[in-house]
Amino acid sequence: LRTHPLGAVGLAGIALLGSLLPAVELWLTQQVLDELAQVLGAGSAGFWRVLPWVAGFFATLLAFVLLEMGRAVLQVDVQEKIGLRLQRLVIDKVRAVELVHFEDPTFYDALKRANEDMSGRLLSLLNVLLNVLGAAGGLGAILAVLLTGHWVLAPLVVIGSVPGVWVMMGMSKKTHWVYRERTPAYRYLRYLRELLSERGQAVETRLFTLRRHLLDEWRQKMIGLVRERRGLEVKQAWLGGLGDSVGGWTYTGCMAILAWMVAGAALTIGQYGMLTRAVQQFSWRLEQIMRSLGTLHEEALYLGDLFEFLERIAPEEPPATAGEMAIPANVSLRFEDVFFRYPGAEDDVLKGVSLELKAGERIALVGENGAGKTTLVKLMMGLYRPTAGTIFLGDKPLEDWPKEAVRAQFSAVFQDFVRYQFSVRENIAFGDLGRATDGEIERAAELAGVAEYAQKMPAGYDEL
Repeated sequence: LRTHPLGAVGLAGIALLGSLLPAVELWLTQQVLDELAQVLGAGSAGFWRVLPWVAGFFATLLAFVLLEMGRAVLQVDVQEKIGLRLQRLVIDKVRAVELVHFEDPTFYDALKRANEDMSGRLLSLLNVLLNVLGAAGGLGAILAVLLTGHWVLAPLVVIGSVPGVWVMMGMSKKTHWVYRERTPAYRYLRYLRELLSERGQAVETRLFTLRRHLLDEWRQKMIGLVRERRGLEVKQAWLGGLGDSVGGWTYTGCMAILAWMVAGAALTIGQYGMLTRAVQQFSWRLEQIMRSLGTLHEEALYLGDLFEFLERIAPEEPPATAGEMAIPANVSLRFEDVFFRYPGAEDDVLKGVSLELKAGERIALVGENGAGKTTLVKLMMGLYRPTAGTIFLGDKPLEDWPKEAVRAQFSAVFQDFVRYQFSVRENIAFGDLGRATDGEIERAAELAGVAEYAQKMPAGYDEL
Protein backbone atom coordinates (compact mmCIF):
# COMPACT_ATOMS: atom_id res chain seq x y z
CA LEU A 1 0.00 0.00 0.00
CA ARG A 2 2.88 2.38 0.77
CA THR A 3 4.54 1.57 -2.55
CA HIS A 4 1.53 2.47 -4.73
CA PRO A 5 -1.47 3.67 -2.64
CA LEU A 6 -3.57 4.82 -5.61
CA GLY A 7 -3.06 1.53 -7.42
CA ALA A 8 -3.99 -0.51 -4.34
CA VAL A 9 -7.14 1.56 -3.73
CA GLY A 10 -8.10 1.31 -7.41
CA LEU A 11 -7.73 -2.47 -7.40
CA ALA A 12 -9.84 -2.72 -4.21
CA GLY A 13 -12.57 -0.58 -5.80
CA ILE A 14 -12.62 -2.75 -8.91
CA ALA A 15 -12.88 -5.90 -6.75
CA LEU A 16 -15.86 -4.50 -4.83
CA LEU A 17 -17.68 -3.38 -7.98
CA GLY A 18 -17.06 -6.76 -9.58
CA SER A 19 -18.53 -8.53 -6.55
CA LEU A 20 -21.97 -7.04 -7.30
CA LEU A 21 -22.20 -8.41 -10.84
CA PRO A 22 -22.97 -12.08 -9.94
CA ALA A 23 -26.09 -11.08 -7.97
CA VAL A 24 -27.24 -8.96 -10.93
CA GLU A 25 -26.64 -11.91 -13.25
CA LEU A 26 -28.73 -14.22 -11.02
CA TRP A 27 -31.62 -11.77 -10.93
CA LEU A 28 -31.50 -11.43 -14.73
CA THR A 29 -31.53 -15.24 -15.04
CA GLN A 30 -34.77 -15.46 -13.06
CA GLN A 31 -36.38 -12.69 -15.13
CA VAL A 32 -35.44 -14.31 -18.44
CA LEU A 33 -36.68 -17.77 -17.45
CA ASP A 34 -39.95 -16.49 -16.02
CA GLU A 35 -40.52 -14.33 -19.09
CA LEU A 36 -39.80 -17.27 -21.40
CA ALA A 37 -42.31 -19.41 -19.50
CA GLN A 38 -44.99 -16.73 -20.08
CA VAL A 39 -44.26 -16.07 -23.78
CA LEU A 40 -43.85 -19.69 -24.82
CA GLY A 41 -45.32 -19.92 -28.35
CA ALA A 42 -46.02 -16.15 -28.57
CA GLY A 43 -43.78 -15.63 -31.61
CA SER A 44 -41.98 -12.33 -32.31
CA ALA A 45 -44.01 -10.44 -29.68
CA GLY A 46 -42.65 -12.78 -27.02
CA PHE A 47 -39.11 -12.34 -28.37
CA TRP A 48 -39.30 -8.55 -27.95
CA ARG A 49 -40.52 -8.99 -24.36
CA VAL A 50 -37.47 -11.12 -23.52
CA LEU A 51 -34.91 -9.05 -25.44
CA PRO A 52 -34.45 -6.27 -22.79
CA TRP A 53 -33.46 -8.88 -20.20
CA VAL A 54 -30.98 -10.41 -22.65
CA ALA A 55 -29.58 -6.91 -23.22
CA GLY A 56 -29.12 -6.72 -19.46
CA PHE A 57 -26.87 -9.79 -19.67
CA PHE A 58 -24.82 -8.05 -22.36
CA ALA A 59 -24.46 -4.91 -20.20
CA THR A 60 -23.34 -7.04 -17.26
CA LEU A 61 -20.75 -8.80 -19.41
CA LEU A 62 -19.50 -5.46 -20.78
CA ALA A 63 -19.13 -4.08 -17.24
CA PHE A 64 -17.15 -7.18 -16.25
CA VAL A 65 -14.82 -6.82 -19.27
CA LEU A 66 -14.18 -3.13 -18.55
CA LEU A 67 -13.43 -3.84 -14.90
CA GLU A 68 -10.98 -6.60 -15.88
CA MET A 69 -9.24 -4.26 -18.34
CA GLY A 70 -8.81 -1.64 -15.62
CA ARG A 71 -7.58 -4.29 -13.21
CA ALA A 72 -4.98 -5.57 -15.70
CA VAL A 73 -3.60 -2.07 -16.32
CA LEU A 74 -3.32 -1.30 -12.60
CA GLN A 75 -1.73 -4.69 -11.87
CA VAL A 76 1.12 -4.05 -14.32
CA ASP A 77 1.79 -0.63 -12.80
CA VAL A 78 1.66 -1.93 -9.23
CA GLN A 79 3.88 -4.94 -10.00
CA GLU A 80 6.58 -2.75 -11.57
CA LYS A 81 6.69 -0.45 -8.57
CA ILE A 82 6.65 -3.35 -6.10
CA GLY A 83 9.41 -5.10 -8.06
CA LEU A 84 11.65 -2.03 -8.03
CA ARG A 85 11.13 -1.48 -4.30
CA LEU A 86 11.80 -5.09 -3.30
CA GLN A 87 14.87 -5.36 -5.52
CA ARG A 88 16.22 -2.16 -4.00
CA LEU A 89 15.61 -3.47 -0.47
CA VAL A 90 17.52 -6.68 -1.23
CA ILE A 91 20.35 -4.81 -2.97
CA ASP A 92 20.67 -2.34 -0.08
CA LYS A 93 20.80 -5.24 2.38
CA VAL A 94 23.50 -6.99 0.35
CA ARG A 95 25.53 -3.79 0.04
CA ALA A 96 25.40 -3.18 3.79
CA VAL A 97 26.43 -6.67 4.93
CA GLU A 98 30.11 -7.42 5.40
CA LEU A 99 31.66 -9.23 2.44
CA VAL A 100 32.73 -12.18 4.58
CA HIS A 101 29.09 -13.27 5.00
CA PHE A 102 28.96 -14.28 1.33
CA GLU A 103 31.15 -17.19 2.40
CA ASP A 104 28.36 -18.37 4.75
CA PRO A 105 26.12 -20.97 2.99
CA THR A 106 23.10 -20.11 5.14
CA PHE A 107 23.37 -16.44 4.16
CA TYR A 108 23.75 -17.36 0.49
CA ASP A 109 20.72 -19.69 0.60
CA ALA A 110 18.64 -17.00 2.30
CA LEU A 111 19.68 -14.53 -0.41
CA LYS A 112 18.69 -17.00 -3.14
CA ARG A 113 15.24 -17.51 -1.63
CA ALA A 114 14.81 -13.74 -1.24
CA ASN A 115 15.48 -13.30 -4.96
CA GLU A 116 12.84 -15.83 -6.09
CA ASP A 117 10.49 -13.47 -8.00
CA MET A 118 9.28 -11.86 -4.80
CA SER A 119 7.66 -8.96 -6.66
CA GLY A 120 5.41 -11.47 -8.43
CA ARG A 121 4.64 -13.18 -5.13
CA LEU A 122 3.82 -9.90 -3.40
CA LEU A 123 1.51 -8.91 -6.27
CA SER A 124 -0.02 -12.38 -6.07
CA LEU A 125 -0.59 -11.80 -2.35
CA LEU A 126 -2.29 -8.48 -3.13
CA ASN A 127 -4.44 -10.13 -5.80
CA VAL A 128 -5.43 -12.88 -3.38
CA LEU A 129 -6.52 -10.30 -0.80
CA LEU A 130 -8.52 -8.45 -3.46
CA ASN A 131 -10.06 -11.73 -4.66
CA VAL A 132 -11.11 -12.53 -1.10
CA LEU A 133 -12.58 -9.05 -0.77
CA GLY A 134 -14.51 -9.34 -4.05
CA ALA A 135 -15.60 -12.91 -3.44
CA ALA A 136 -16.81 -12.06 0.07
CA GLY A 137 -18.92 -9.19 -1.29
CA GLY A 138 -20.39 -11.43 -3.98
CA LEU A 139 -20.92 -14.21 -1.45
CA GLY A 140 -23.10 -11.96 0.69
CA ALA A 141 -25.29 -11.02 -2.26
CA ILE A 142 -25.63 -14.65 -3.40
CA LEU A 143 -26.41 -15.76 0.16
CA ALA A 144 -29.38 -13.38 0.16
CA VAL A 145 -30.59 -15.03 -3.07
CA LEU A 146 -30.20 -18.56 -1.62
CA LEU A 147 -32.24 -17.65 1.45
CA THR A 148 -35.23 -16.93 -0.83
CA GLY A 149 -35.22 -20.66 -1.65
CA HIS A 150 -34.31 -22.73 1.44
CA TRP A 151 -32.13 -22.04 4.51
CA VAL A 152 -30.27 -25.39 4.24
CA LEU A 153 -28.72 -24.68 0.82
CA ALA A 154 -25.88 -22.44 2.05
CA PRO A 155 -24.78 -24.74 4.94
CA LEU A 156 -24.66 -27.72 2.56
CA VAL A 157 -22.39 -25.86 0.14
CA VAL A 158 -20.11 -24.79 3.02
CA ILE A 159 -19.78 -28.40 4.21
CA GLY A 160 -18.82 -29.50 0.71
CA SER A 161 -16.10 -26.84 0.24
CA VAL A 162 -14.13 -27.18 3.50
CA PRO A 163 -12.32 -30.56 3.02
CA GLY A 164 -10.68 -29.69 -0.30
CA VAL A 165 -9.32 -26.38 0.93
CA TRP A 166 -8.09 -27.92 4.18
CA VAL A 167 -6.10 -30.46 2.13
CA MET A 168 -4.62 -27.71 -0.06
CA MET A 169 -3.46 -25.63 2.90
CA GLY A 170 -1.83 -28.62 4.56
CA MET A 171 0.01 -29.62 1.38
CA SER A 172 1.14 -26.03 0.75
CA LYS A 173 2.85 -25.98 4.13
CA LYS A 174 4.54 -29.31 3.41
CA THR A 175 5.69 -28.13 -0.04
CA HIS A 176 7.21 -24.96 1.39
CA TRP A 177 9.05 -26.97 4.05
CA VAL A 178 10.56 -29.20 1.36
CA TYR A 179 11.51 -26.11 -0.68
CA ARG A 180 13.41 -24.61 2.26
CA GLU A 181 15.14 -27.85 3.19
CA ARG A 182 16.21 -28.59 -0.39
CA THR A 183 17.60 -25.14 -1.25
CA PRO A 184 21.25 -26.34 -1.03
CA ALA A 185 20.42 -29.35 -3.23
CA TYR A 186 18.81 -27.18 -5.90
CA ARG A 187 21.78 -24.81 -5.76
CA TYR A 188 24.12 -27.77 -6.33
CA LEU A 189 22.00 -28.93 -9.28
CA ARG A 190 22.14 -25.46 -10.82
CA TYR A 191 25.93 -25.51 -10.45
CA LEU A 192 26.16 -28.91 -12.20
CA ARG A 193 23.90 -27.64 -14.99
CA GLU A 194 26.15 -24.63 -15.50
CA LEU A 195 29.22 -26.88 -15.69
CA LEU A 196 27.49 -28.96 -18.36
CA SER A 197 26.02 -26.13 -20.45
CA GLU A 198 27.96 -22.88 -20.02
CA ARG A 199 30.59 -21.79 -22.53
CA GLY A 200 33.20 -20.85 -19.93
CA GLN A 201 33.26 -24.36 -18.42
CA ALA A 202 33.10 -26.29 -21.71
CA VAL A 203 36.89 -26.33 -22.29
CA GLU A 204 37.84 -27.92 -18.98
CA THR A 205 34.91 -30.33 -18.75
CA ARG A 206 35.85 -31.74 -22.17
CA LEU A 207 39.59 -31.71 -21.55
CA PHE A 208 39.20 -33.62 -18.27
CA THR A 209 36.45 -35.86 -19.74
CA LEU A 210 34.09 -34.82 -16.94
CA ARG A 211 30.86 -34.65 -18.91
CA ARG A 212 29.71 -38.22 -18.23
CA HIS A 213 30.62 -38.00 -14.53
CA LEU A 214 28.86 -34.64 -14.13
CA LEU A 215 25.83 -35.84 -16.08
CA ASP A 216 25.52 -38.95 -13.92
CA GLU A 217 25.82 -36.84 -10.77
CA TRP A 218 23.19 -34.38 -12.05
CA ARG A 219 20.82 -37.19 -13.05
CA GLN A 220 21.15 -39.00 -9.72
CA LYS A 221 20.47 -35.87 -7.65
CA MET A 222 17.63 -34.74 -9.93
CA ILE A 223 15.88 -38.11 -9.84
CA GLY A 224 15.81 -38.03 -6.03
CA LEU A 225 14.30 -34.55 -5.95
CA VAL A 226 11.79 -35.38 -8.70
CA ARG A 227 10.63 -38.48 -6.83
CA GLU A 228 10.12 -36.47 -3.66
CA ARG A 229 8.18 -33.78 -5.53
CA ARG A 230 6.11 -36.37 -7.40
CA GLY A 231 5.21 -38.08 -4.13
CA LEU A 232 3.87 -34.79 -2.76
CA GLU A 233 1.88 -34.13 -5.95
CA VAL A 234 0.34 -37.64 -5.98
CA LYS A 235 -0.65 -37.31 -2.33
CA GLN A 236 -2.18 -33.89 -3.00
CA ALA A 237 -4.08 -35.25 -6.03
CA TRP A 238 -5.60 -38.15 -4.05
CA LEU A 239 -6.58 -36.06 -1.05
CA GLY A 240 -7.86 -33.28 -3.30
CA GLY A 241 -10.01 -35.78 -5.19
CA LEU A 242 -11.59 -37.00 -1.96
CA GLY A 243 -12.30 -33.42 -0.92
CA ASP A 244 -13.87 -32.61 -4.29
CA SER A 245 -16.08 -35.70 -4.09
CA VAL A 246 -17.57 -34.34 -0.84
CA GLY A 247 -18.38 -31.14 -2.71
CA GLY A 248 -20.09 -33.18 -5.45
CA TRP A 249 -22.28 -34.98 -2.94
CA THR A 250 -23.44 -31.79 -1.25
CA TYR A 251 -24.17 -30.17 -4.64
CA THR A 252 -26.33 -33.18 -5.55
CA GLY A 253 -28.20 -32.75 -2.26
CA CYS A 254 -28.91 -29.09 -3.09
CA MET A 255 -30.28 -30.03 -6.52
CA ALA A 256 -32.54 -32.65 -4.93
CA ILE A 257 -33.98 -30.07 -2.49
CA LEU A 258 -34.67 -27.61 -5.31
CA ALA A 259 -36.33 -30.32 -7.45
CA TRP A 260 -38.55 -31.28 -4.50
CA MET A 261 -39.59 -27.62 -4.04
CA VAL A 262 -40.43 -27.25 -7.76
CA ALA A 263 -42.49 -30.43 -7.64
CA GLY A 264 -44.43 -28.97 -4.72
CA ALA A 265 -45.00 -25.69 -6.61
CA ALA A 266 -42.93 -23.79 -4.04
CA LEU A 267 -40.70 -22.37 -6.81
CA THR A 268 -41.28 -21.05 -10.31
CA ILE A 269 -39.08 -22.22 -13.19
CA GLY A 270 -37.33 -18.87 -13.12
CA GLN A 271 -36.63 -19.17 -9.40
CA TYR A 272 -35.39 -22.73 -9.90
CA GLY A 273 -32.97 -21.56 -12.60
CA MET A 274 -31.82 -18.65 -10.45
CA LEU A 275 -31.30 -20.82 -7.35
CA THR A 276 -29.52 -23.56 -9.31
CA ARG A 277 -27.13 -20.97 -10.64
CA ALA A 278 -26.88 -19.40 -7.17
CA VAL A 279 -25.81 -22.72 -5.64
CA GLN A 280 -23.08 -23.03 -8.28
CA GLN A 281 -21.97 -19.42 -7.78
CA PHE A 282 -22.04 -19.71 -3.98
CA SER A 283 -20.01 -22.93 -4.09
CA TRP A 284 -17.53 -21.46 -6.54
CA ARG A 285 -17.08 -18.22 -4.59
CA LEU A 286 -16.82 -19.96 -1.24
CA GLU A 287 -14.23 -22.30 -2.69
CA GLN A 288 -12.47 -19.29 -4.23
CA ILE A 289 -12.30 -17.60 -0.81
CA MET A 290 -11.01 -20.69 0.94
CA ARG A 291 -8.51 -21.50 -1.79
CA SER A 292 -7.42 -17.88 -1.75
CA LEU A 293 -6.84 -18.18 1.97
CA GLY A 294 -4.76 -21.29 1.25
CA THR A 295 -2.80 -19.39 -1.39
CA LEU A 296 -2.48 -16.49 1.04
CA HIS A 297 -0.97 -18.90 3.54
CA GLU A 298 1.42 -20.32 0.93
CA GLU A 299 2.54 -16.94 -0.44
CA ALA A 300 3.01 -15.65 3.10
CA LEU A 301 5.35 -18.57 3.77
CA TYR A 302 7.50 -17.73 0.73
CA LEU A 303 7.38 -13.99 1.43
CA GLY A 304 8.47 -14.86 4.95
CA ASP A 305 11.77 -15.94 3.35
CA LEU A 306 12.17 -12.42 1.92
CA PHE A 307 11.46 -10.64 5.19
CA GLU A 308 13.58 -13.17 7.08
CA PHE A 309 16.49 -12.17 4.84
CA LEU A 310 15.81 -8.43 5.17
CA GLU A 311 15.61 -8.76 8.97
CA ARG A 312 18.55 -11.16 9.12
CA ILE A 313 21.04 -10.08 11.75
CA ALA A 314 24.48 -9.95 10.18
CA PRO A 315 27.28 -7.50 10.99
CA GLU A 316 27.22 -4.59 8.58
CA GLU A 317 30.18 -2.73 7.23
CA PRO A 318 31.07 0.21 9.46
CA PRO A 319 29.88 3.54 8.08
CA ALA A 320 32.31 5.54 6.02
CA THR A 321 34.51 7.81 8.11
CA ALA A 322 33.48 11.43 7.73
CA GLY A 323 35.80 13.86 6.02
CA GLU A 324 38.15 13.68 3.08
CA MET A 325 41.26 12.36 4.83
CA ALA A 326 43.93 11.70 2.22
CA ILE A 327 46.19 8.71 2.81
CA PRO A 328 49.84 9.88 2.71
CA ALA A 329 52.18 8.44 0.12
CA ASN A 330 54.72 5.76 0.97
CA VAL A 331 52.95 4.45 4.08
CA SER A 332 53.57 0.99 5.43
CA LEU A 333 50.96 -1.72 6.07
CA ARG A 334 51.34 -3.59 9.36
CA PHE A 335 49.56 -6.65 10.83
CA GLU A 336 49.73 -7.02 14.60
CA ASP A 337 48.66 -10.40 16.04
CA VAL A 338 45.79 -10.77 13.55
CA PHE A 339 43.30 -13.62 13.80
CA PHE A 340 40.47 -14.34 11.36
CA ARG A 341 37.60 -16.85 11.34
CA TYR A 342 34.80 -17.18 8.78
CA PRO A 343 31.18 -17.01 10.03
CA GLY A 344 29.98 -20.41 11.24
CA ALA A 345 33.50 -21.92 11.16
CA GLU A 346 34.99 -23.61 14.19
CA ASP A 347 38.66 -22.86 13.48
CA ASP A 348 40.62 -19.72 12.65
CA VAL A 349 41.99 -19.40 9.12
CA LEU A 350 44.70 -17.00 10.30
CA LYS A 351 46.24 -17.20 13.78
CA GLY A 352 48.43 -14.50 15.30
CA VAL A 353 49.73 -13.09 11.99
CA SER A 354 52.20 -10.24 12.44
CA LEU A 355 54.04 -8.73 9.48
CA GLU A 356 54.91 -5.39 7.90
CA LEU A 357 54.85 -4.40 4.24
CA LYS A 358 56.94 -1.30 3.61
CA ALA A 359 56.43 1.15 0.76
CA GLY A 360 58.17 0.02 -2.42
CA GLU A 361 58.56 -3.60 -1.37
CA ARG A 362 57.63 -6.46 -3.67
CA ILE A 363 56.72 -9.66 -1.92
CA ALA A 364 55.19 -13.02 -2.74
CA LEU A 365 52.84 -14.91 -0.42
CA VAL A 366 53.55 -18.63 -0.71
CA GLY A 367 51.54 -21.39 0.92
CA GLU A 368 49.41 -24.48 0.43
CA ASN A 369 45.85 -24.33 -0.83
CA GLY A 370 43.61 -23.12 1.98
CA ALA A 371 46.51 -21.64 3.95
CA GLY A 372 44.80 -18.24 4.00
CA LYS A 373 46.67 -16.29 1.30
CA THR A 374 43.55 -14.82 -0.33
CA THR A 375 42.01 -14.15 3.08
CA LEU A 376 45.15 -12.22 4.07
CA VAL A 377 44.94 -10.09 0.91
CA LYS A 378 41.25 -9.31 1.51
CA LEU A 379 42.04 -8.28 5.07
CA MET A 380 44.83 -6.11 3.74
CA MET A 381 42.42 -4.29 1.39
CA GLY A 382 39.80 -3.74 4.08
CA LEU A 383 37.30 -6.15 2.50
CA TYR A 384 37.30 -8.31 5.64
CA ARG A 385 37.74 -7.25 9.26
CA PRO A 386 39.97 -9.24 11.63
CA THR A 387 38.34 -11.40 14.27
CA ALA A 388 41.09 -10.21 16.61
CA GLY A 389 44.21 -8.09 16.30
CA THR A 390 44.79 -4.87 14.37
CA ILE A 391 45.86 -3.89 10.87
CA PHE A 392 47.59 -0.51 10.57
CA LEU A 393 47.91 1.62 7.46
CA GLY A 394 50.57 4.14 8.33
CA ASP A 395 50.11 5.15 11.96
CA LYS A 396 46.33 4.55 12.08
CA PRO A 397 44.19 1.38 12.21
CA LEU A 398 42.87 0.49 8.77
CA GLU A 399 39.20 0.94 9.77
CA ASP A 400 39.89 4.55 10.86
CA TRP A 401 40.59 5.60 7.28
CA PRO A 402 37.68 6.31 4.89
CA LYS A 403 36.72 3.06 3.14
CA GLU A 404 36.79 4.59 -0.32
CA ALA A 405 40.23 6.08 0.30
CA VAL A 406 41.60 2.70 1.44
CA ARG A 407 40.19 0.76 -1.50
CA ALA A 408 41.49 3.36 -3.94
CA GLN A 409 45.01 2.29 -2.90
CA PHE A 410 44.57 -1.29 -4.10
CA SER A 411 44.00 -3.28 -7.25
CA ALA A 412 43.62 -7.04 -7.49
CA VAL A 413 42.86 -9.88 -9.88
CA PHE A 414 41.32 -12.73 -7.91
CA GLN A 415 41.10 -16.36 -8.91
CA ASP A 416 37.32 -16.05 -9.29
CA PHE A 417 37.45 -12.75 -11.14
CA VAL A 418 34.38 -11.23 -12.80
CA ARG A 419 34.07 -10.55 -16.54
CA TYR A 420 32.15 -7.29 -16.79
CA GLN A 421 29.99 -6.94 -19.91
CA PHE A 422 30.88 -3.26 -20.37
CA SER A 423 33.06 -1.29 -22.78
CA VAL A 424 36.85 -1.60 -22.83
CA ARG A 425 37.06 1.96 -21.52
CA GLU A 426 34.83 1.21 -18.52
CA ASN A 427 36.64 -2.04 -17.71
CA ILE A 428 39.98 -0.23 -17.57
CA ALA A 429 38.54 2.64 -15.51
CA PHE A 430 36.90 0.39 -12.89
CA GLY A 431 38.41 1.28 -9.54
CA ASP A 432 38.57 4.96 -10.42
CA LEU A 433 35.36 5.24 -12.42
CA GLY A 434 34.16 8.79 -12.97
CA ARG A 435 37.59 10.32 -12.35
CA ALA A 436 39.89 8.55 -14.80
CA THR A 437 40.58 10.63 -17.91
CA ASP A 438 40.83 9.24 -21.46
CA GLY A 439 44.57 9.84 -21.38
CA GLU A 440 44.96 7.88 -18.13
CA ILE A 441 42.85 5.03 -19.52
CA GLU A 442 44.93 4.83 -22.70
CA ARG A 443 48.17 5.01 -20.71
CA ALA A 444 46.98 2.14 -18.49
CA ALA A 445 46.13 0.11 -21.60
CA GLU A 446 49.65 0.67 -22.95
CA LEU A 447 51.24 -0.42 -19.67
CA ALA A 448 49.05 -3.54 -19.65
CA GLY A 449 49.89 -4.35 -23.28
CA VAL A 450 46.30 -4.19 -24.55
CA ALA A 451 46.33 -0.77 -26.26
CA GLU A 452 46.95 -2.16 -29.75
CA TYR A 453 44.25 -4.79 -29.28
CA ALA A 454 41.71 -2.17 -28.15
CA GLN A 455 42.52 0.19 -31.03
CA LYS A 456 41.88 -2.56 -33.59
CA MET A 457 38.32 -3.08 -32.39
CA PRO A 458 35.54 -1.51 -34.53
CA ALA A 459 34.51 0.90 -31.77
CA GLY A 460 37.96 1.19 -30.19
CA TYR A 461 37.83 1.73 -26.44
CA ASP A 462 34.01 1.91 -26.62
CA GLU A 463 33.73 -1.69 -27.88
CA LEU A 464 31.72 -3.93 -25.59
